[in-house]
Amino acid sequence: VASVAMLGMVLQPSRHWSRALVGAVGASLIFFLFSNFGVWVGTDLYRHDLGGLIKCYAMALPFLGNQLGGDLAYVFLFAAVVRYVDNKGGLAHPKVC
Repeated sequence: VASVAMLGMVLQPSRHWSRALVGAVGASLIFFLFSNFGVWVGTDLYRHDLGGLIKCYAMALPFLGNQLGGDLAYVFLFAAVVRYVDNKGGLAHPKVC
């Protein structure tokens, strides 16, 4: 979690779409690496050697594709909402009588 937060702090100063894209892909990869390392260390599903670690990551690759797809879809959605709100001059505020 801390590494994803640090990635966000590094990429935050700009609102350019490329930084959001790099952040989404980077966060997905960080999560993939740490979570699957935890599976390898914390379970007996794979041998506890280099071959077992490689197999653990290889078996998780199909899930990485789905995660990247979802993360990129949300980044696109949130970027579209931010652009819409910016173009409308901010969120609508109800009139107070």
